[in-house]
Amino acid sequence: MKMRLFIIVFFALSLAVLLLSCTNDGIPTGYIGGKDVDPPSIDIIAPEGVTVIKDTLILKIRIADINQINSINFSLTPSDSPLGVEYMGHSGNIFTYKLNVAYLKGEYTISVTSSDAENNVATARIKLNFSPIIRTVYKNSSTNSTSLSAIIEDKTGRIWMGSNRGLFCYVNNYLITSPSGFNLPAPSISALAVDSKNTIWMIYKQKYDSEPEKLVAYNGSSVVGNYYLKGVNGTTNDYAYSCLQFDSNDSLQGICSYWGWSGCFAYKDEKWNLKTSTSARGLKIDKLNRIWTFTSSKVIYQESGISYDAHYPGSYCQQLITDNQNNVWAFDSYYGRSNKVMKYSAGTWTSYDVLSDGNELKGFAVDSNGRVWLSGGGFLWKYDSNMKLLRKFPMLVSSLFADNKGNLWYLDEWGIYYLNEN
Repeated sequence: MKMRLFIIVFFALSLAVLLLSCTNDGIPTGYIGGKDVDPPSIDIIAPEGVTVIKDTLILKIRIADINQINSINFSLTPSDSPLGVEYMGHSGNIFTYKLNVAYLKGEYTISVTSSDAENNVATARIKLNFSPIIRTVYKNSSTNSTSLSAIIEDKTGRIWMGSNRGLFCYVNNYLITSPSGFNLPAPSISALAVDSKNTIWMIYKQKYDSEPEKLVAYNGSSVVGNYYLKGVNGTTNDYAYSCLQFDSNDSLQGICSYWGWSGCFAYKDEKWNLKTSTSARGLKIDKLNRIWTFTSSKVIYQESGISYDAHYPGSYCQQLITDNQNNVWAFDSYYGRSNKVMKYSAGTWTSYDVLSDGNELKGFAVDSNGRVWLSGGGFLWKYDSNMKLLRKFPMLVSSLFADNKGNLWYLDEWGIYYLNEN
């Protein structure tokens, strides 16, 4: 018994001496064999006492031993929405981040994970409730991806979308992917317009079929027109048609192109008028019934049948849009360089620098409040009518469209959405 007690005491004293010798050798506690095994210390100190987060979350994080931190990562649970993170700066060991949570609805957990050079990991979590300013209309899946080619609003406020999967309609907070009476086979829609009778017109092509494109009219309950498009030889369609819009006389205007050549067309009562020498790349009609077209270096408008040169001062016009005040807006860029927005108002052009070089424009819209929206460079940018930057959202966005209710519609790789800050 005494021998056993002696052995226990001996081993206890030996262990104490060993630990003391480690400390005395200058190896800090938390190191074994010269390697740091302590995780970094991290905790979330803000927000506090907030019940519901809307639009933007300012997150403050306290990190001990900041010189040893190798990386900081953010994740969302459940992980069903993108999470945009922007670093805002730090003071001492307090780091501030702005998180774009505009998509989120309901309760989510945000996790912040830090790691050091030895790959020791620490995680802090916060659970919050969110109220969205962005509504998810349609979500893509790995087997069912949708791309939009056109989006319009009809006279009753319904939103119509032309896609590679056919015609969609958004009404009463619900997306209809198979509208009643629209029974064309395997439709792919590339352009949309609405006439004075609220009939939806579109460029339709049957997927997986060699049949050429057609001009189709749909009144919300049935297909009321299905026409072959006029082609180069006058019988079959060799043109590609785009940029559909009705003027105040209910004449359908648009762009037609053929093997690198492009021009304008007008269609009414099954009669075609092709204007083959304009080289137009896009077309818009303002509320004064002026028809605006543009090439890379010229902007022209037609009023009462007479064409006028707007004396465009830019170098390479990429897109052209009109607003509710009959201003004309152009995005000017030469392969992602010298990006400018050009505004034409009362006969005068004004130029504004936007988007740093190397950032390609993905979307361009002016909403019902006169605010200008751009997407590119990994952000959605919001400007006032004088191009003062109001805000930027960290998101990859394309296909912008502003409706008359103040909603901004857009497409990204995850699906179809609209944003309303109110």
